[in-house]
Amino acid sequence: TILFASSYMNEERGCEKLSEEDLTLASTYAGEALKIHDIMAKDSSGAIDEKYHSMGRSLSLVASCYARTGSAVTAEGLLHSAMDYCGVSSNPLCILDSRSILHNYSQLCGNWENRDADRKAKEALAMKKDAELSLPWRGKSSLYSGIFFISMGDL
Repeated sequence: TILFASSYMNEERGCEKLSEEDLTLASTYAGEALKIHDIMAKDSSGAIDEKYHSMGRSLSLVASCYARTGSAVTAEGLLHSAMDYCGVSSNPLCILDSRSILHNYSQLCGNWENRDADRKAKEALAMKKDAELSLPWRGKSSLYSGIFFISMGDL
């Protein structure tokens, strides 16, 4: 079992729904943070520098706010965009982020009627991403990647 830290928990699982006011405030702050992130991510020619792959993680966090307010369609769009940023990079941090995004997407689909097949497909992709990681990182929470515990021996 993968140890994911998920923000898509519903009320039955112990996470209360965000209010519209909280969502508006979170969206405002997230929008400002994403603008700053976008500026930092571009090199002098305006191209995205690969070292700033974390836009996918950032978008996934914004998606979690929308998912918690019941705005599943918006959350799904943000998760699609998050996956576009992670792409097919062999960077272990990107793989961790991709795995986490896919798992969160799976949980989002699990909270929707008639999306069980999508839930299973996204979870299978998350497990495939987990298998791409070096052995010490398999099954670990992506929270660890935020503090860069990956050493050269783990690659």
